[in-house]
Amino acid sequence: MYRVARPSHRPRLTGARAAANPLLHRAARSATVGVLVWTAAAALGIPALAGVAPNDVFAIAGVVGAIIGALGGERVVRAAAATLALMLVLVTSLPLIAHVAPDTVRRDRPTADSGAVVDAIAVLSSGVGDDGTVEGEGVDRLLDGLSLAKRTGRPLIVSIVHPRHVPGVSSLADQRRIAALAGLGDRLWTVDSVGSTHDEAVRMAALAHAHGWRRVALVTSPAHTRRACATFERAGLAVVCTPATARDAAWGGPTPLRSPGDRLRVTASWIYEQIGWQVYRRRGWV
Repeated sequence: MYRVARPSHRPRLTGARAAANPLLHRAARSATVGVLVWTAAAALGIPALAGVAPNDVFAIAGVVGAIIGALGGERVVRAAAATLALMLVLVTSLPLIAHVAPDTVRRDRPTADSGAVVDAIAVLSSGVGDDGTVEGEGVDRLLDGLSLAKRTGRPLIVSIVHPRHVPGVSSLADQRRIAALAGLGDRLWTVDSVGSTHDEAVRMAALAHAHGWRRVALVTSPAHTRRACATFERAGLAVVCTPATARDAAWGGPTPLRSPGDRLRVTASWIYEQIGWQVYRRRGWV
């Protein structure tokens, strides 16, 4: 029995179209891997090192991956993906950071709970939404700072933060609202135009010196304490370093940083702070 050969209706690619087809395939594959590379890098906090908001540039990551793939660098994109994937597996599977990160937290004694020890409470800023609401670590810091100010009867200093690319919006209204809930709206002092921990140190030190405040309890996130307190001391203030309660990761308890999510978040903060410390030291800020 003979089979009748059926003509193929699939058009054949010739010339430039034939050459372009594998090129497009490489670009598409590399674009997909490029987005995955950026996702892994964002989980490890790498974009924050350059001051980039990771969720704003997924499309750019895809375009860059496509260009690299089209130029023959598909192996480079794959190698980056493999490296970051391995880092994610190690960070989330092994409790390495649980043995490293707690030792980098600075907690000074005597405790700042005594009003006789400090003249004011300084709370460092964090992210702010486009509507001016305080986000994430900033809430943790502010709540602990308010609690400390209420116990000691000392004034509270906060930084006003402005969201990027949103003129006329700041964190001040939300900070005042939260302070009023604690009954401390009349004890809130502010500094403005801050873009870094160094800016906060310089401006808060100037405010403190103007009012005769010589020693402050500095409230910031655990991973940030070492660099922040050294920066304030360099700016001329005596500091009682006070880590805020971290609500995004369990630093304390019988098994600190036990969950993979906690380890991943703290690893990202730890990487950021290690590089931040080197940058500040090179600039003479610590």
